[in-house]
Amino acid sequence: MNRMLIERRFDTGEVELNYVEGPNNGPPFLYIHGITGYGKAIDLFYPYLSHNWHLYSPDLRGHGQSSRSTDYSVKASVNDMVKLIDEVIKEPPVIYGHSFGGMVGTMIAGMHPDKVRALIIGDTPGNVDHSIRGFFKMSKGNWSDMRNQIRSGEYGRDWSYRYRYTDPEALTPWAECGEDDEVYNSFLNGYDTGMLFSKIICPVLLMRSDPKVSSLMSDTDVESAGNLIHDYSYVMVEGVGHNTFTEAEKTYTAMVPFLFSL
Repeated sequence: MNRMLIERRFDTGEVELNYVEGPNNGPPFLYIHGITGYGKAIDLFYPYLSHNWHLYSPDLRGHGQSSRSTDYSVKASVNDMVKLIDEVIKEPPVIYGHSFGGMVGTMIAGMHPDKVRALIIGDTPGNVDHSIRGFFKMSKGNWSDMRNQIRSGEYGRDWSYRYRYTDPEALTPWAECGEDDEVYNSFLNGYDTGMLFSKIICPVLLMRSDPKVSSLMSDTDVESAGNLIHDYSYVMVEGVGHNTFTEAEKTYTAMVPFLFSL
């Protein structure tokens, strides 16, 4: 990890979050990682963002060095991030949420519009009229397999840090909500982009990975966001798959015009 990123702890009153913070070189920039991710991934963006932004990047509950929990709903992580903004960051940040982090960021911007300066949604599936249900039904086996790999400790070296420090139960909603109505409603309670997008007042960049490589964001997701979000921009990161953070320079280059417009 970059030595200029300082590791800190924050007690939300429900869980204890681990997060990293960069030098105060500008307005706050909050990176929210995806499922099985961790806050230290911001290190990949450090060379591009640290000169003009005050970086914050937490481990979500059940990830990295943050506390485990029995509640891994989107709303639980939303509440954690709102408390982090209120008590640690103390002013509305630019939020870049990748994948699951984009769900969290979208809910913050829609439910707490005064707490977000701008939002970057990084290859996150939308949920208009429960459209995300099909994604979970199709991918349930992948999430179950991943959960079992973490439980057993049988995973490849490339993913060892992410899996070693992820609570396997954080993947239970992903594995079960495609078929189980109760799990679906609990896990995604409030994540209705048909409603949320229309309530967002800050500038939004919808940043899609390249569908020719891998993308969780559909054409319908892009179209609905463009129709519902008032201050809306769109970019596709060409040649880069869903895990855009692994191609930090290309991803940063894609977001530069949006950041410079703020």
